[in-house]
Amino acid sequence: FNVTDPTAPTITLNTPVNRSNTSSINVSFNYTATDNFYSYLNCSVFVNGTRNVTNSSVVGGSPTITTISGFVEGNYIWNVSCNDTSGNINVTVARTFTVDTSSPLFNTLTTIPSSEINLDPNSNITLLGNITDNVTGIDTVVMQYKLSNDTLYTNLSNPGFVYVKSTYNISFIVTRNGTYNLRLWANDSAGNPAYSNLV
Repeated sequence: FNVTDPTAPTITLNTPVNRSNTSSINVSFNYTATDNFYSYLNCSVFVNGTRNVTNSSVVGGSPTITTISGFVEGNYIWNVSCNDTSGNINVTVARTFTVDTSSPLFNTLTTIPSSEINLDPNSNITLLGNITDNVTGIDTVVMQYKLSNDTLYTNLSNPGFVYVKSTYNISFIVTRNGTYNLRLWANDSAGNPAYSNLV
């Protein structure tokens, strides 16, 4: 007589976590499949509904890492399907991730006041920067300023910035005479960094 195994494998999706961002075009999919009877399983990674990689010797209970290359910028969904030797199949729910390989864009940089004639020691200077990111959005903005003959910049960062419709503004008081160099540094939610031109 035959004793059949009616239980499908269980699958845990480890990474990428749901709604994650990456700046890499190579994405590693980490999952753990477990079966109540069989030691080895047949599993496939699906991206946007298409089977990409199949591994017929996944070790039950151990993390399996499958790396897929060649992603372009955009949003993706992924999931895993596993079956055991008895033909029991389990398919996970889908998770999403975003590939963003582009740095933030500094569209405009202006200062208030904009004319040197209005600048005196202890004046309040406001730097306005229109910064956008086409994929994942701006994560952090840092303003850096220094006198032109100084070596190190002074950093002013979030939450000092006020954000309104892609425009970040921050104010500081100039305390010394001289020519100042101002610039912005920003990164997006995928970690891509960029510096603006000097103002």
